Amino acid sequence: MQLAGKTIVITGGGRGLGAAMAKRLATTECALALVDLDEAALQDTARVCRESGAQEVRTYTANVAVEADVEKLFDDIASDFAALQGSSTMPALLGTH
Repeated sequence: MQLAGKTIVITGGGRGLGAAMAKRLATTECALALVDLDEAALQDTARVCRESGAQEVRTYTANVAVEADVEKLFDDIASDFAALQGSSTMPALLGTH
């Protein structure tokens, strides 16, 4: 599948699996909309994605557990990108092991 020029949304994009997926997808020259609660982690991931070849990277701070945040998030993404071709949701897991 060719992803160059496609726009992908990744929630949980600041760290863990979401950040790993964003960094990998960046090498395909796609555009990324990264979402997380942690703005600093988002900026770190975005920097690496830009350095790795992502066509465009935008960050969004939002709580995807809150419906109003999700509605605003996708309104903002729709304003920033011409089209959306994919998404990946990486929820935070809370608890101790």
